[in-house]
Amino acid sequence: MQAGQLANRSQPATHLVLAIDLSQSMRWLGRLQMVQAGVERLLDQLGPSDRLSLVIFNEQVLHRVELASAADAPAVRSLLASLAPRGGTNIAAGLQQAVSLAMLDSSDIDADEMTAKRLVLITDSQPYLSPAMQD
Repeated sequence: MQAGQLANRSQPATHLVLAIDLSQSMRWLGRLQMVQAGVERLLDQLGPSDRLSLVIFNEQVLHRVELASAADAPAVRSLLASLAPRGGTNIAAGLQQAVSLAMLDSSDIDADEMTAKRLVLITDSQPYLSPAMQD
């Protein structure tokens, strides 16, 4: 038995922001390779109105990609292939940049469509909040 192709569902445009930890611990057990493979698959799924933003960080923000489209996939793939884990993890710096990207005006996305904004933090680190931030 062979099933037919799935019908394409109409979905609103999405602006996905990924904050990716590139600290030394992402080298262990193929963690970075799993993230790279996942983002590669995601690039294959981008619709014409979808946008992908990346914040790649360790102790500081190392790379920032704003509102990449499916046409930008080769450049994003090249960036992903060049990544090498090192240093510590500053989750606050990565998240701060990711939130600012998520808040960008996505006016270059089709104005007739509502843009869903999503932010995903990809890390293997435990967040640390200073005592002042915990109050």
